[in-house]
Amino acid sequence: MRSVRRHTRARAFQLAAAAALGVFFAAGLPAISQAAPTHADVVAAKQKLAALIAEQGRAVEAYDGAVYHLSQVEAALANAQAQMKVDAAQARHYSTLVAQGATAAYESTGSELALLLNSTSLAQLSDKVQFLQTLSQQNRDAAARATVAQERYRQDAQRLARAVVQQRALVREVAQRKAQVEQSIASQQRFVKKVEREYKQSLLPPPAPATGPNGTSVPPGLPPPPSAGASIAIAAARSVLGDPYVFGAAGPTAFDCSGLTMWSWAHAGVMLPHFAAAQYAMLPKVPQSDLQPGDLVFFDNLGHVGLYIGNGLMIDAPYTGTVVRVDPVWWAAYYGAGRP
Repeated sequence: MRSVRRHTRARAFQLAAAAALGVFFAAGLPAISQAAPTHADVVAAKQKLAALIAEQGRAVEAYDGAVYHLSQVEAALANAQAQMKVDAAQARHYSTLVAQGATAAYESTGSELALLLNSTSLAQLSDKVQFLQTLSQQNRDAAARATVAQERYRQDAQRLARAVVQQRALVREVAQRKAQVEQSIASQQRFVKKVEREYKQSLLPPPAPATGPNGTSVPPGLPPPPSAGASIAIAAARSVLGDPYVFGAAGPTAFDCSGLTMWSWAHAGVMLPHFAAAQYAMLPKVPQSDLQPGDLVFFDNLGHVGLYIGNGLMIDAPYTGTVVRVDPVWWAAYYGAGRP
């Protein structure tokens, strides 16, 4: 009798666990039957995976953007602190001059009057009056400079306070964005594992052929880069083919998409921010019909960027689970291009 009750409880637990898993996967994943998958099943799974990858790309670029803006605010914070020191020193200096001038004026009132009364000619009197007026003007100038320096110091303090508030907000945003990326990566990996388990296959593209030193190869017959800078940037990107994708990374052994383009063009002396939207904003735009090797190509509303190498191909760092590789340009998600 006791064994029957144990069997009943175990069976109930199994049914509850199966129901919970069914609810979890039904909420976010396309249904996959236990039977052999149909063509429609595979199409739906590929669409779901593509959506997860696009979501991950947007989350990674949002993270890179938050880090980029944080670096700007921190630079402004450092500048404000340095300028405050300069303006405070100037304010003290000119305030000291004003105080000294006021003391000297008070102490020399009698001697100045005697100086005027002892003049022996009109010309001599005029020279002495002009000299005394110059001393007075110097005091007025010192007072004006002290006032200006004090006002600059006050404005610096206000900018510093605003920058501190921005910095704290951006630090929180960076942490939130990082959590979103990690959640997106976990969702993608859970989905891929389930598909591999149910379909007995992977939906991720196969790795590039292992013919190069980094495990990938570049097709022959590509057009030559139009400039020395483009040639250097492409050579840099080719040198890291096969290195892993890691969100937030910008070399030298791991990259995300905007980290790769930034790192590659840095070898040619072009400094780009680690943020696809900022790269696109700062670069001269190039029409699709005029793409040349070395141009940056942007996709999915600035959620991804690659380095164009010609013949409809690019070197990019696509998403978690892949490596730096040669890909066909994502024309279906194409956003625009820029030329460093």
